[in-house]
Amino acid sequence: MTTIRLDYSLAQSKPGVRAAAATTVTDTDLRYYLFPGDVAFVVGACDFSTNWGWVPILDFASALLWLLDDLDESGPRHFEFTESDATIDFRLSDEIVPSRRPTRHVRLPAA
Repeated sequence: MTTIRLDYSLAQSKPGVRAAAATTVTDTDLRYYLFPGDVAFVVGACDFSTNWGWVPILDFASALLWLLDDLDESGPRHFEFTESDATIDFRLSDEIVPSRRPTRHVRLPAA
């Protein structure tokens, strides 16, 4: 059985990043600016993790939940990282296939 590890780490606060009061924060602030960091996504020996320090963690998590909830046999679902050309494609058939272009592909049995 292939092990999948999905985790995150938040970036250190940087000078100039504004503190947000819970009563004034916008949806955009919450999703994109208040929780930047990195995503650890490892499938077996293949590492699809980011080491950029600026991935919007809350947006990544909510988009991944939406994508996997919408995944069916009708076709692949495509995740694009914000401000990057990196992607992860998911396809459900007899297998779940996450692939990050251009070089790595992993095939897993569907649960």
